[in-house]
Amino acid sequence: MQIVDAAGDVTEIPVAGQNYTLRIHIINHGAAASYGGIVEFLVAEPALIDAAAINPSTVLPRLGYTGFVANPGSAITVTCPKVWTPTSDAEASRSVLALVYDPFVDPVTRRYDARNDRHVARRDLLPGFGGIWEGIESANSIHPAQTMLRIVIVQDRLAINADFYSQVGSTIPSTPQVSGTGAIGPGRTISLRRMHWNSTMAPVKGERWVLSLTSPTVLHVEHYMHEFRGYNPIRAAHTVFELSKV
Repeated sequence: MQIVDAAGDVTEIPVAGQNYTLRIHIINHGAAASYGGIVEFLVAEPALIDAAAINPSTVLPRLGYTGFVANPGSAITVTCPKVWTPTSDAEASRSVLALVYDPFVDPVTRRYDARNDRHVARRDLLPGFGGIWEGIESANSIHPAQTMLRIVIVQDRLAINADFYSQVGSTIPSTPQVSGTGAIGPGRTISLRRMHWNSTMAPVKGERWVLSLTSPTVLHVEHYMHEFRGYNPIRAAHTVFELSKV
């Protein structure tokens, strides 16, 4: 299953307002030709597809459908006849589904269930966290004055590496003060943790950053900090701010 932009390039991260073509690669592993093949293309919220997969009576709306012929052992590519144009960032992050079957010789048995039916292909789209993000963290109990912040994120599908640069004096330093690795998790968020282990008498500080995208160019950041001396909590803080993609 592929999503192709207007320039003919395959993309993992669609953008609202752009036109995309959906296409599916099909291999006929059977001994008989498929002359009445059908492909149904759908775009829907992941949760709706999950629910439909376990409820056979559910019918999700189709983006488009078309027929195909596939000889034994052949590989073909079938394209949706209707262009997909997401109108919002939420629509651009929906899942894409294709039902590939021949109602006469090889029917689909579990519509929408990509895990348990080989006739169903599903692609869950990834949010694009990669890039350089900059902005201001307002004054709070962690930083007494407003602080310039830069986060540099390298993304490899679900895997994330993030470097955090916090203002020193009047500028952003050239090397990160904090780095962390993680993965895109439930809710399409990233959660990164760090513990500062000090001497027995010094406070121990734990930090957590939760990152999410409010749009392709705005990174929502929640910063949690807890400080302990021994088993006794000293202070806790939670700040919320947004960074813009550079």
